[in-house]
Amino acid sequence: MTGLVTAIYDIGCAFGAVAAFIWGERIGRKKSIFIANFIGVTGQLNEILEAINLEAADGEASWSEVFSNATKSRNLQRVLLGMGPYMMNQWSGVNALCYYLAYIFERYLGFSTQMALILASVAFTQYAVMSWPPYFYMDKLGRRWSVILSSAGCATCMALIAGCLLAKNSAGAAGAVAFSFLFLDCFTLGILPVSWSYSAEIQPLRVRNKATAVGVFSHWLSNFVVVMITPIAMNAIGGNYFWIWAIMFHSRPRVLMGLDKESTKVIRTTAADEENRFKAFAAMGEKGGVEEVEEKSL
Repeated sequence: MTGLVTAIYDIGCAFGAVAAFIWGERIGRKKSIFIANFIGVTGQLNEILEAINLEAADGEASWSEVFSNATKSRNLQRVLLGMGPYMMNQWSGVNALCYYLAYIFERYLGFSTQMALILASVAFTQYAVMSWPPYFYMDKLGRRWSVILSSAGCATCMALIAGCLLAKNSAGAAGAVAFSFLFLDCFTLGILPVSWSYSAEIQPLRVRNKATAVGVFSHWLSNFVVVMITPIAMNAIGGNYFWIWAIMFHSRPRVLMGLDKESTKVIRTTAADEENRFKAFAAMGEKGGVEEVEEKSL
């Protein structure tokens, strides 16, 4: 059954790639955007193209430039800040729970193998479903509050999971399952989307690929450490292990807000300012450049 699902997925990817090649080549991103004929989107396109042209004129960024603060955009600071959410993703303890969820249910809560697998499957299905809501509120609520609220929920759930695991009775087992589900919900509603989007959002376009690669490296390195130590720690201290993730450092507001204000000059502070800039770019077309529009928007 697993092989069949994998085969269907691979076939779908193949057809999707062919379709994207045919229609993408025929229409292209630019034509797709202009078909929409929306002035705000056109303005965004002009701004993106202008930024690409300006930064491409300087050539490809070197690794030494990525790790240097001797630049206008202070690349090293941004790289380190971009690594923070990636590492926070793992050091929240999510994969200490996810990777061993069925094992924990069976070994420490007394469920049968079949029931443990069913509960884990339901948990991850719910996890996937709950990954959609952030799309609708993330920009309105903001990255900072999304992570703060998500972290508070995750810390609370981890503390309760630890307590339930120590109870070693049917009520404790039920509570551990419930709060494991709730932990995954809290995680995917805040920490998960922010950790994967924040780094790319704050990096200058010129070094974005390399800087994001560094952040992803820190993510998977942290993943390796957490996943490797979890079974050892669980065997040594049992449910007390989850107290670590209940008190582990989760977020700091300064990391997720005000980066441009500290590293460069903030020009756009509200959605209205952003919209006005896009309209200015759409109206200007090829007549001006980024600097001209930014001066007019001050």
